[in-house]
Amino acid sequence: MRSSILSALSLLALDAVAAPAPAPASAPTTVDLDAALAYISAHPGMLSELLPSLTAALPYPYGSCMTRADAERVAKNFEVLQDETFNQTLAEEAVSPEFIDYNDSINTLINQGCPIGPKPLGSPTFASRAEYFAAAQNQQPTPYDTLNLWYNCDTVTVRWRARKPYGKKFAVEGGLVTGVKPQVDVVGIVVIETRPNPDTTSEEHFQFTAIYSEFNSFAWGYDLGLWESELCNAQGEAPPPPPAANDAPPKKRSLVGSAYGVQKL
Repeated sequence: MRSSILSALSLLALDAVAAPAPAPASAPTTVDLDAALAYISAHPGMLSELLPSLTAALPYPYGSCMTRADAERVAKNFEVLQDETFNQTLAEEAVSPEFIDYNDSINTLINQGCPIGPKPLGSPTFASRAEYFAAAQNQQPTPYDTLNLWYNCDTVTVRWRARKPYGKKFAVEGGLVTGVKPQVDVVGIVVIETRPNPDTTSEEHFQFTAIYSEFNSFAWGYDLGLWESELCNAQGEAPPPPPAANDAPPKKRSLVGSAYGVQKL
């Protein structure tokens, strides 16, 4: 590791070392390592300026960048916190104290599809770690499969699909979901921002600092029994589209049902 850092520092110092005219593009690149190290030794301030950026790009625990294994661990922790009985110990290890969660899909469900409700669109769904924990403790497990995973130094993005069937019908009580009976698969995407865990003895190398997540909230609301369309048949199938007789806009004929009544659209 020390030799790798010295080599990187040497390369960064090359511009400051006198060099002959550029060689043809086909010629191999050579590095005068001794000259580069000598220059760095003679300019200690340069080392103090370069070292933070160099070490930041190194993988944990030498720097602050996550590896593929770290990213998979973050994704797995997110899955476990949704899929299994709430684990307080894991939650406190995996979620940072300054955590915040943004999810307009959940806000839409809490507002029961209304444009105005207790959770304005764009506002935090869970403004603190305590709120997130309280919600997780009061919901049924939500098993899902990871479809794709992408990551960089500090962010993990997961595309997921909720599995069916599980649980029972949802009931919304005080904005919290207490049951579930999915009838269609729901696909969503979550972006998880992280930071290195200050506790270097922890098995959780990276903690969630923020979550930005969206999913098909209409399909999820249908699974929850919050609303359904009168156009579907008993098997949940949509009717064939009517022939285009004219350019008049289609008549709205669907019903939206909720835990608080039925509204005609």
